[in-house]
Amino acid sequence: MDTEDTPPTPLDEFVWLIEKSDDGDTWWTGDHPVHGDLFAGGLALGSSAEEVARMMLERRITVLYEDTDFDWEELWFRCSVWNYQHAIDGTRFSGLPPRPLEESGTTAQAYGRYLRHHDEEPFAVEVRTSRQVRHLARSLHSQRVASSQPTPLWPFSAQLASESRPIHSAPTVP
Repeated sequence: MDTEDTPPTPLDEFVWLIEKSDDGDTWWTGDHPVHGDLFAGGLALGSSAEEVARMMLERRITVLYEDTDFDWEELWFRCSVWNYQHAIDGTRFSGLPPRPLEESGTTAQAYGRYLRHHDEEPFAVEVRTSRQVRHLARSLHSQRVASSQPTPLWPFSAQLASESRPIHSAPTVP
């Protein structure tokens, strides 16, 4: 079959949350001296939770190398991802499902913390140790320099804003 005849894979809407740790045992958000936890979570479209977890974690690590306001070299990073529709309909939740974003009294950026608070099990979790974070940050920086790509501005760039959007405007997929 020709690739032009292949229908596009429908994208799901995912909730993501990036947390930090000193040792991989206790995790937190919101310690950036300038931005707090403003960019620690949000919504994104993707073909799988694993893809979204890797993408968001890599984007977060990409900006670390030149972030002089944040002491990140000894921190671990973890990205947890939930399929939004499954989280609110209770298909992977043992009790009552969490409320949809519009009814939760929180923002898209904080909705991952809301799901974590309600013990909703993530669909995917990606973890990077401090050694992996340092290596990846340097590697991504070198790739940008070698390809003459500009350093992304905090937070992540305008591209992220165009990929993440409010849940209530998501199209329904039959």
